[in-house]
Amino acid sequence: MKNYSFLPRYGLAYACHHFKKTNPGELTAKDLSEVLNLELSYFRLATNNDPQIESELKFEYKNVAKGNAAKGLYLSSHVLSTDKSSEQTHKSITKIISELKNGSLDQRINLDKSFSVTTSKINNGKRSQTTPTGELEEAALSAIGAITMRKPARYDAVSNNYSSIIPDLELNDLILFIKVFENMQSSGLMDSAKTAKVNEKKRGFKRPQISYGNFPFAPLDSTFAAIGLLAALGQWAKNSETFSEEAIQVCELLGKARIYIVSYSGVHQTQFSHAAVSLSKSGALYNFLQSLYRAGWQGLQNKHENDRKLFFLFTARFLQFFTPHYFKDFLSIRMEYENEITNLFKEYFTMNGIKESHVQSVSTLGRWINRAAYFYALENSDNKQDYDKINTLKAKTLAEIESTVLAAKSATALISQVITRIGRLSYQDAPAEAELFINAVMTGEIPLQNSKELIMAYSRIKNTSKTETEINNNPYPTEGVENEDN
Repeated sequence: MKNYSFLPRYGLAYACHHFKKTNPGELTAKDLSEVLNLELSYFRLATNNDPQIESELKFEYKNVAKGNAAKGLYLSSHVLSTDKSSEQTHKSITKIISELKNGSLDQRINLDKSFSVTTSKINNGKRSQTTPTGELEEAALSAIGAITMRKPARYDAVSNNYSSIIPDLELNDLILFIKVFENMQSSGLMDSAKTAKVNEKKRGFKRPQISYGNFPFAPLDSTFAAIGLLAALGQWAKNSETFSEEAIQVCELLGKARIYIVSYSGVHQTQFSHAAVSLSKSGALYNFLQSLYRAGWQGLQNKHENDRKLFFLFTARFLQFFTPHYFKDFLSIRMEYENEITNLFKEYFTMNGIKESHVQSVSTLGRWINRAAYFYALENSDNKQDYDKINTLKAKTLAEIESTVLAAKSATALISQVITRIGRLSYQDAPAEAELFINAVMTGEIPLQNSKELIMAYSRIKNTSKTETEINNNPYPTEGVENEDN
């Protein structure tokens, strides 16, 4: 087997999967032509509904070269191209199909960027750059990789960018990945995935939900693309009746592989930590991601969009790599978290040498601090029903407490100042369960920096939460997704 790079290798794996061939050498020009024709039938998404008179737009896939967003004809998110270049992509692939009918697989052909996004023009000592060439087989496989719907993909409305996730796996492992992903798509996507609700105040065409994640449990923001896929696989393993073991196996494979986020504009490489894979396999990673996504929208709703994007970026990095450096970045943006995040912090701190008993103890201290800040805000609000003002005052109080925590130069100062301040706010002593943590800090068993991070992390956790059932029963969440095309 030829040693192809990740994009044509993905195309090769999909072709083998489609024809159920274990030997890639058995694939013929006719086979590759058939796959390309099939995938072109998913090139665009179109609707016959009129947003001026209807409340819902229903989309279907179409094999159409030229798009028209003004009339609800969109490029599918899994096509590695751009709105401007997609017509050329379709034209180039149609030409490859024609060559497959007339030529041999080893004939030379230009590896044009329109279907082979990882290639670029080269300069062979000449004034003008030239397009690199390769065998027809490589061109066909690259084209399959570029347009197959059987790869994780999404459209980002902010950057107007179409991107896909391709793991750098050996062929047989890649075939397994595609098999599981295809099962996720065919069994897990609801009918609503190819629909869009019309905004009654601003009627016009909108992309369907599948454009913003073409698999169940897809992340709600493009920043979470890679870690969101891992989380979705874990959630699918938890829910699937037939592919649970295979989905777990794929999670393990992704933990050992380079992960490429590919778009027409370039390739970004990332990876997953062992901890992220472990959280995914247990089904917990998806809950954490959803919880932190909601926290970002709720906690930063009055902030600039860049603040939210930064929080999402720090969250994604922390969940992927699970290191002290990225946790520090994550904590740098102040906000409250939902209760589901408790177990994430427990996993992180115990993995970094903090005893579970100390984590349990500080969680009690954190709840006491958070509750005290709330009741202080409530008591000092003129209107007890004005929740925005109450939450604003609570956030200000928590920020002042964190400033006290960060300013502490010693363990003694940390504990005495925090306990004294919260005691004055709540007119209560610290809970007895917090004593174990307090003693560990005072004796130096827990280092000062870790102590500060523990207090800040757990004091940010709200005392209310959505139930796990509410979170888990929605395989295609739409909360907060911005899908206006304007």
